[in-house]
Amino acid sequence: MLYQFLVYHQPSKTMLFDISGDSLTLPSFTRKEFHAAETTPIHTFFTTSTATRMCYNAKRRTVGSFMRWKCLTANHLTIMQKRLWTSPFSKNALLQLEKSEAEVLKKWKAELKKKTFPWSEYGFRSEIESWAKTVLNDPDAFFQQIRSWEKGGLLKVTISQQNAYVKVVPPVFKHEPLVQKYMDRYGPEVLAIDSSKHAYVMREMRGELLGNSLAIAYWEEAARRLAQLQRAFSEDEGRHRPSIPDRSLDEVISAPMLISTVQAVQNWIAPKEVIKLLANVPAVVSLLSLLKTKQLQSIDHGDFFGGNVIIENDEPFLYDWSNSCLTHPFLSLVHFLEEVEAEFLKSDSEDVLHEYLQHWTHVEAFEVLQDDFAIMKLLQPIFYLVVHVQFIMPVLGQTAEDEDIIDHYLTEWSSNVYEIDHRLKG
Repeated sequence: MLYQFLVYHQPSKTMLFDISGDSLTLPSFTRKEFHAAETTPIHTFFTTSTATRMCYNAKRRTVGSFMRWKCLTANHLTIMQKRLWTSPFSKNALLQLEKSEAEVLKKWKAELKKKTFPWSEYGFRSEIESWAKTVLNDPDAFFQQIRSWEKGGLLKVTISQQNAYVKVVPPVFKHEPLVQKYMDRYGPEVLAIDSSKHAYVMREMRGELLGNSLAIAYWEEAARRLAQLQRAFSEDEGRHRPSIPDRSLDEVISAPMLISTVQAVQNWIAPKEVIKLLANVPAVVSLLSLLKTKQLQSIDHGDFFGGNVIIENDEPFLYDWSNSCLTHPFLSLVHFLEEVEAEFLKSDSEDVLHEYLQHWTHVEAFEVLQDDFAIMKLLQPIFYLVVHVQFIMPVLGQTAEDEDIIDHYLTEWSSNVYEIDHRLKG
């Protein structure tokens, strides 16, 4: 896959271009596709390039299929052979670019005055580093950017004692720092929080991701710990419990919300699919009414899978609570069990579910919980689709992974239409 970059140095108001004869081109490289938030492959390209050495203080945003970078410190990129720093605002720069790249540059200029997230602004990085050095009591701490996109920024901090990470999230996820601290019984220890910047420092955990583990015992323990955290959260109505977005099933899976969501994404799917999903709305609402535990509320992780659990010293620890909200807790386990069944056996998935549901038998009989979970499997992709379209996208705008996320949930809903109708008739 071809990656092309807009590398802008704000203090000098210049941009980096490759020189090709009498023309200019955007710096680029070709490699296997990587996640939109990852910055390491880009750092590697610019730091090992024979033409340029890039500082480690950069920020990118997606502009169409291009990446926009800002150098966030006063360290300018070293200029060497076949590369040029020049003003991107001059007519000459536009004339020397090919048409498609000139259009991208015009789009970038048009977006310059738009409000961006704090970690993409010049000077924010130095503020965060200064704060982290103070709370970690290490003036010589070294910072390396690991991830950066619309959903947050992540820095690894190398210090003389134990390493740490600094994470910054957008306002829509402002609850994450306090949730992670509340959950650090089974998660990375939170060392400091700056609520004004929606930032926190957490201890580095060392080990493999659960998603890479073939030990079913770790998966069972992760589900057990999730249930313990959720039950403790549901029973804690005091001041210690952090405030999180309240997204009850009745609110999210309501006819008006479902219809509005399908209409919002109708240009993404075939007209016959739009008709199919809209026709299924009454059945979805009716299915929700069959839940015996509909009023059960606790924290839903929002993205509970093997990539958000790390194994350290033979223990699973949960992290990344950005998408968490107050709703039915069973939503968290649906995708997790799909992973278990894909990696192991269906019987293993059933065992993990059994272990999880045992923590909720004070609410209903085990058989009732099993039946409700079967219903939740059908409702989960619909719930997450509505949340993403109605609550996340309007705040973050369209991100690089939106198409995949929405397509996945729409496909799941569409494939479940028959089963939803059949369950109501049965």
